[in-house]
Amino acid sequence: MPGLLTQYAVGVSCRGVFLTDLTFIEDGNPNKIGNLINFKKRGLVFNVLAEIQSYQQTPFKFEPNQKIQDALLSIKFEDNDKLYKMSLSREGRNQQKADLI
Repeated sequence: MPGLLTQYAVGVSCRGVFLTDLTFIEDGNPNKIGNLINFKKRGLVFNVLAEIQSYQQTPFKFEPNQKIQDALLSIKFEDNDKLYKMSLSREGRNQQKADLI
């Protein structure tokens, strides 16, 4: 059923999957076979990029939800120095795995 995916491609895509695919394509396939460009590899990259573009063309029609917006805006963030100190207090430097369990 060609075209079915693009016709009903309404969903949130996962960047991690695309990045993983691109990484494996890059690392697992040679750029050249002999003195020739590996067009099969380029085709695999194209397919992943085309899928990303198809998701970018799909508009999402979300209605604003004030409760969710308020909850997200009320999240308190700590600065990096405080988070680092908290991390050290829980794990510390040079601790062995047995000390953490």
